[in-house]
Amino acid sequence: MYQYGNGGEYFTMVLHDDFMSGKGYTPDVMKEEMDSVSVTAEKGLLKRTTNTGIYTKWSEGEEKVWVRFSGKYSADYDDDGIVSLLSAVYSDTGYEAQGKYEVKKENGRITEITRYTPSGGEWKPDEQYVFEYNDTEISPSRYAAMINYFITNHGGNYYCYNWY
Repeated sequence: MYQYGNGGEYFTMVLHDDFMSGKGYTPDVMKEEMDSVSVTAEKGLLKRTTNTGIYTKWSEGEEKVWVRFSGKYSADYDDDGIVSLLSAVYSDTGYEAQGKYEVKKENGRITEITRYTPSGGEWKPDEQYVFEYNDTEISPSRYAAMINYFITNHGGNYYCYNWY
């Protein structure tokens, strides 16, 4: 369930609810997560999102206990609304850069994006995405959400890119 703030197209709160059916002697498992997202946009495109939240996981007969995330998860975006840097600030270890993206364009269209992850104190290429296009037109914000959806593996802890 998504809640959109200030009449905009970007959600600022989301509730996830999962149920995993148990089999035999394994009990059913329920999970809930509530994320509060600070959204900064410019010219209709994302500039920064920061996700904080709480979650709970319990089985039948157990008490439902809510726990705060151990970190704040942020995504920074370039002028086209494409993710440029993923980072987190953890309560126990502090700031951690977790991924950055290099974008290549031809004629104003993104043709390739390389994701880099930190390894041994330096950035190493991790994944590469190559994009091809047809003649279907979409808005710049939907285009950015579509690209971000794929390059961040659906967004994870950073943001849910609902482009479809």
